[in-house]
Amino acid sequence: MEWAEVVAVLLDAGAAVDAADNDGETPLHAAARHGRSGAVGDLLKAGACADGGGGRVSPLQAAAERQHLDVVRVLLAWGASVPAGVRPKRRAALKWSAALELVCVLHTTRRLNAAECQAAQDEWHAAAARRHARAVAAVDPTDDALVAVQAAFDGFVVNPASLTVAALMAALTPHHMRDVGCLLLAHQLLLFADRVGVFARETPAEARARRSHFFSHVYQPVVRTLVGPDRAVVGALVQLAADGGLLE
Repeated sequence: MEWAEVVAVLLDAGAAVDAADNDGETPLHAAARHGRSGAVGDLLKAGACADGGGGRVSPLQAAAERQHLDVVRVLLAWGASVPAGVRPKRRAALKWSAALELVCVLHTTRRLNAAECQAAQDEWHAAAARRHARAVAAVDPTDDALVAVQAAFDGFVVNPASLTVAALMAALTPHHMRDVGCLLLAHQLLLFADRVGVFARETPAEARARRSHFFSHVYQPVVRTLVGPDRAVVGALVQLAADGGLLE
């Protein structure tokens, strides 16, 4: 299995994108050090900090030390800083071709703007939701409720202007909330709506009404039907949603 596939599987399963080991290094450090530009790009789209957030060296420095210039380009594009000592001195650049190539990458790579980064992240999250939907559909191909929620999600990604609180309420009804798969997809849709600012202009009263509605119409119907481990998973998801201001 390729690195990008492993990253997708782990993130889809809920792994923390910036989880650090005892040395403070994150998955982004490992992918950068081994020259896995695809995995680096996916981690960044999933929300990883471009500078790694810790460790002896940054992901960019780890890649540069090993001449993984494609990885350096990706990290620079996503806003990674260039630590002291990474940029070769003029004499080294003139003497060694590898140093000159690194200088060229550092000077010519265009950085993505905020809108471009957000668009790439939204596309990645929508793809993750589709992967999950396909996995559930493989188990239960007759699940029309899941297909309906996925269709709504895809429509909102294509046309964010159509995404309103009223549209969310219409797309996420108790009829659609039939199992854990439906709820996970609905939760991703609510997170997407929050990221694009759908709830930003609500009054306090509107926010309370919206949170109460989504608890009673999206999360609670699934909680009532589950037992055992699935109920514990949904309980944790409800707590995450409450902590994130999605419901109360």
